[in-house]
Amino acid sequence: MTGIYIRFAADSLTIEKCSDQSFDAANGYAFRFPDADAPVDPDPVEVGARAAAKAMGFDFDEQCGYETEADHCDSSTCIGGLNEDHHPEDCRDYMRHIARAVLAGAA
Repeated sequence: MTGIYIRFAADSLTIEKCSDQSFDAANGYAFRFPDADAPVDPDPVEVGARAAAKAMGFDFDEQCGYETEADHCDSSTCIGGLNEDHHPEDCRDYMRHIARAVLAGAA
């Protein structure tokens, strides 16, 4: 699988690139940016938010059906499933809050 693989470093404050072999061993706490979407200098909050969502079984970047013309969502990995009203952007913000709290607590 191609892409840039990143994870939290051992100090829990910084992120680092890792190989795909390391990524497979990282459980739910690593995140893979596809080649086209990979930032040069990834934001630790965004990485943490995606890692938290993945650890909970959700796909942070999945487009919710409610964000399309379909106006319904039946995906089991949709981030919108985190709240009763199924608002995916609110749920993404919630994951960012979790990441900020983790990063602040590790400081």
